[in-house]
Amino acid sequence: MKKDENKKLTNKEKSIKQKRQGYIVDSFDTNLQKKQATNASRIAKKEKKWQITKFYFKCFFISLVISFIVFFFVTSPDFAIREVNINGYKYSDENRIRKISDSLLNENLFIIKKGRITKYISKISEVKEVQISRKFPNKVNINIIERKPIATIESNSKIYLVDKDKFVFHMLKEQEDIPNITKIIVSYKINTNMDFEKSYKKFEEKIDEEAKKLLKHTNDNSNIDSEYIKENANKAKKEKKRETYNLGFAFNILQKAKENKLQIKSITIKNNNYAVLQMANNGPIVEFGPLADIDTKITLITDIYELKKGINEEAREIYLINEKAATYKKKNSINKEINTEEVFEDLN
Repeated sequence: MKKDENKKLTNKEKSIKQKRQGYIVDSFDTNLQKKQATNASRIAKKEKKWQITKFYFKCFFISLVISFIVFFFVTSPDFAIREVNINGYKYSDENRIRKISDSLLNENLFIIKKGRITKYISKISEVKEVQISRKFPNKVNINIIERKPIATIESNSKIYLVDKDKFVFHMLKEQEDIPNITKIIVSYKINTNMDFEKSYKKFEEKIDEEAKKLLKHTNDNSNIDSEYIKENANKAKKEKKRETYNLGFAFNILQKAKENKLQIKSITIKNNNYAVLQMANNGPIVEFGPLADIDTKITLITDIYELKKGINEEAREIYLINEKAATYKKKNSINKEINTEEVFEDLN
């Protein structure tokens, strides 16, 4: 057994030695061995060149086939877009939507730029997200996800929709239905495509820039008083900041009311930083008062509704006295006030 293993090992060693003799020129004993090694080296080089040539040939052939396929799909009239389906829009401008649809017709299905379309549609203030998909062989589906209104804002007889990000994204037209959600009533100007906080910052920058321009043209002989310019600029900024502040408070009232499962029909913000609530389902008017300590006031209203189940039908107006007491007027009574302070004695 050992002899066979030695024999095999010997044969293996011989094979290795022969290969070395075929490629290592320095150890040649005869010219024949040198010639054989040279020929083997040439054959190996030719084989390597041929392998490289075959590789490039395959690459060329594959690229040629791919180019032909791409050319076919790009130029074939069978893949020209014949139909564009746009879904999901309710408040977005239909004319702008249709303009996008028309621009895609007859375009090749495989070369439309989805990013460019998405960017264009996303500029529409009502749009939150865009999803585009190709449908073989000649259709495109565009799904628009619009912003969801959580409240409306009424200003100067116009009604606007606002989402959870405090972004005013749409002004309702006369033919559009008013959604059954809380209405915030204000006396100052509202614009679409407006973020409360960002709007204030932009306004502040605009006022400062205008003031700088006026001051730049002011000289000793001018009738324009520099202090007057500064005073008016600060007054405008203060007024705008107050409006932003009030809208922010209205949203905080709305958010806290939702957390307590209170249904509010409308929130009226008066110029003196004062809020009045109209409860839903023909409920009473609540004199919420100055815009401060929202948590305590909403908690008090919640307690009233829990302790007096028929308060919605019974009360015409509710006045919040402090964190534990309130008074209300009955719907059938105009002048008579009924003190309900005793209702909240158990809250101590």
